[in-house]
Amino acid sequence: MFEKFPGKKGITVLLMAALICLAVNVRAMAAAISIATPSNGAIVSGMVTVTLSLGSSAAWANVYIDGVYQNSTPPNFFYWQTTGVSNGSHSISATAFNSSGGTLGSTSATVTVANGGAVSLTAPPNGSTVSGTVTVNVAMGPSTAWANVYLNGAYQASTPPDYFYWNTTGVSNGQYKLSATAFDSNGNNLGSSQSTVTVANGGATTNSSAAVALSSPANGSTVSGEVNIAASTGSGVGWINFYVDGNYLNSSPPLSVNWNSGTVGNGNHTISVEAFNSSSNSMGAASAVVNVSNSGVTPSGHFSTLPPGSSLPSGAACASAVPSSSFEPRPLNYTANHTVPSSGDLATMRAANTGTTAPYFNRVDGNFTGTTDEILQWGACKWGFDEDLVRALATNESWWHQSAAGDLVSNTSLCPSGATYTNGDCALSYGIMQIKSTDFAGTFPYSSTSTAFNIDYKLAYQRACFEGKVSYLSQRSSNYPNGDENNMLWGCVDQWYTGGWWNGANDSYINETMSEMANKPWLLPGF
Repeated sequence: MFEKFPGKKGITVLLMAALICLAVNVRAMAAAISIATPSNGAIVSGMVTVTLSLGSSAAWANVYIDGVYQNSTPPNFFYWQTTGVSNGSHSISATAFNSSGGTLGSTSATVTVANGGAVSLTAPPNGSTVSGTVTVNVAMGPSTAWANVYLNGAYQASTPPDYFYWNTTGVSNGQYKLSATAFDSNGNNLGSSQSTVTVANGGATTNSSAAVALSSPANGSTVSGEVNIAASTGSGVGWINFYVDGNYLNSSPPLSVNWNSGTVGNGNHTISVEAFNSSSNSMGAASAVVNVSNSGVTPSGHFSTLPPGSSLPSGAACASAVPSSSFEPRPLNYTANHTVPSSGDLATMRAANTGTTAPYFNRVDGNFTGTTDEILQWGACKWGFDEDLVRALATNESWWHQSAAGDLVSNTSLCPSGATYTNGDCALSYGIMQIKSTDFAGTFPYSSTSTAFNIDYKLAYQRACFEGKVSYLSQRSSNYPNGDENNMLWGCVDQWYTGGWWNGANDSYINETMSEMANKPWLLPGF
């Protein structure tokens, strides 16, 4: 190629060509990956979404904070809990690889972490019951220029002033989340604060309409444990739907349903029913406010299995009861251990999970962060299962790796968007408890990205099974449900693996789980 450029000219051309190739290669490497969020120089706090943009030749990328590995794609984002590092300057970097594992290029961004004291809600108190017009007070830190106030995620007001008036008669009785987010003078998010209150306005409920009436429980009554909700209907009614705090519970027939009040926190909650005709048109509704008063969780050093029909503690009560511990055999779970699903994603999951198991899935929120073992204990407490059984199940399914992806298939049409691929096959099951996306709709991607959601959802299904509420099992086997607590417990353990109902015979999955429960490998060196 260079024969026509003899001597020094030839050398010069060769050097120029090499420089051109190097420049092209550098541009190609830079194009292989970039950090979309947060931007270079940004001020960040709390939970930060690190979003990557990969070039067409990139198969995956690794993400690092201050040079320490954090996560790999897909998906092309991960959640970084900045409270895990000191305030100040920190580096986010990412390296892209091709399908052969070759490095395609790297990118980085420097951000300033500024956590703590940015904003707090001083009134009304967290957990309080409110009515009428309420003053919401906001306290801001010295770096905060203004704060936005939200009700259940919907914008309400901005400071200054550092308060706003909320007319609670504009909403139905029940629980609400108030939150405030602080910003600096450049519009950077400095952090958030939130509290939960219960609205209880008098005269805001009606126990009957021409089409439907609530006969029990009585408006204003105090309830606990298992509550029977009963209704009566007028002429022309095809069916009714039952709701608790606006969340679907069940449909008629029959005109009554049992509700486990332990699935919500103590305080006022709204029970409602809505009647429909045969054309699915609403004919009227009725509602009542009840005060749920269940006993809290008494820390006993070990969470044990609660029998069917037991009142279950709330997630918040369990969060307070889980003992704090630095024990963490899976530090790579950190990001997923500090990821909580959004209300929108939870609504999608709940809409996909209806029928007799709906009351259990409606209770799933994944609202807990901590070490892997703390999250396992929280799930055990919330759903009433022995904590060592839960640890053993996580050992059997994934060896406590939230990044686990299994049940590989070559038919990629079965896999969710953003699925993990290995040698051209994609995974159907994700996370520490291996939730299968084709069996449990609406669970991906949080089954992969949030440890607490993964455990919360799996144990919700196991409790529904334990309570005899998985209807398809009763269609497949005359031995489900059977009233034998031990058989129901281990049958539901096995059902997660086999999909069918255990006939009581020797079973390898049950044997493995029992062995791990007895030997506790999570406490052994090298786990």
